[in-house]
Amino acid sequence: MVLTLALIILTIANIMVSAQQQRYHQLFTIHIQITNASYIYYDNAEELTIQQTEVLKLVNVSYVGNGISNAWLYIQRPNGQYIAMLHVVSNGVPHADSRAIVLTPGNYYVSILVQPSTVVHYGENATITLYFTSMSG
Repeated sequence: MVLTLALIILTIANIMVSAQQQRYHQLFTIHIQITNASYIYYDNAEELTIQQTEVLKLVNVSYVGNGISNAWLYIQRPNGQYIAMLHVVSNGVPHADSRAIVLTPGNYYVSILVQPSTVVHYGENATITLYFTSMSG
């Protein structure tokens, strides 16, 4: 079995509108192993707890390395209702989908679907970093 490690880091950028300053903090980090399977789905890879209504927008995707052809990020409620699906790597190229995602107070799960590249070599590594803006609603 061929194994590759992908590190998916989700970073939230809180924007203070009055001061026009950006402050970044890391929301969570997910480490996943990519194999030579056609698709790999990581269900409920991370849980988020939102205290107040937040409006998120994906503003930048950084992808470094090899081994990932496509990747999608899913945000859903514990009852399985999908709130958002973002295609973050498309044909090996970072892709920032800028639709607004409204998260009301409560718990959410983040899942990841990865389609590895056709040929995955042992020891290949990839890092995907997602940068969101966040404004309280």
